[in-house]
Formats: sequence, C-alpha cells, structure tokens
Amino acid sequence: MKKLFILLICLTAMLSIGCSGERQINGRTSKLAFKSVRVMKEYLPKRQKLEFEIAFWTMKNGFDTNSEFLDTVDGKTSAELIAAGKTKFAELHESGRPEYTKFSDWDAMIKSYEEERFEQDMHQIKDKEQRKRDSTNNILYDLH
Repeated sequence: MKKLFILLICLTAMLSIGCSGERQINGRTSKLAFKSVRVMKEYLPKRQKLEFEIAFWTMKNGFDTNSEFLDTVDGKTSAELIAAGKTKFAELHESGRPEYTKFSDWDAMIKSYEEERFEQDMHQIKDKEQRKRDSTNNILYDLH
C-alpha cells in the first residue's frame, strides 16, 4: 500500500510538471507545427488569433527553406511568435517585398486583414440568409 501511495504521488507530480507549461509550437515537422499552431490559436482571444496567424505566415514567408522556418518557430509561445513576426515583418518591409511594402507598419497590416476578415464574415452571413429565404420560397412540390 505504501508503494502504491508513493507511485501515485510521483505520477501526479509528473503530470503536473508535464501539463503546466504554456503551449508551444512543435517544430519538428511541418505537419506538427501546423497542428500545434491550430491548437494554440483556439485558446487565444479573437484579436490575438488574427495577429498570431499573420505572424505565423509572415515567419513562414520570410525564410527560404522550411528547415530554417521550423528551427526558428520551434518552442515559441504565442507571444514570442507574434514578437518574432513583427521583427520579420520589419525585415521584409525594409527588403522591399511587395506584399509587405503596401502596409506602413505591422498595425496597419493587422487592421487591413481585420477589415478583410470582417467583410468576408458579413458576406457569409448574407449568403446564409439568402439561402434560407430561397428555401422558404421554393415552388417545387413533392407530389408523392
């Protein structure tokens, strides 16, 4: 009984140590990195989700090889990735990459993508409402 109690305490301690850390990106492979980013994004506030996503793709576009990218993002938390994304944006903006030079700074890019996402959401709502109206105004009858 005493051994079982010691084993239970050790197991509890290992689980609390293993589960207490902040979520981090697993950069061993691209598949694992994308999966960990998707899971991390679920637990972020709405404003930070978009910024996190943009930071991730800015980092992805900023490196020539996939291995460099994975080495850079491996072990980063959401706050660290956003900070790294801002730095990479500044580098890409100064280097003259056209997809980044059209924005004056990081906040302008985030604001632009927020507006774009809002418009997309509004179109989806309108499409859903239109489909609902169309289904209620259906003139096809089931004759069987």
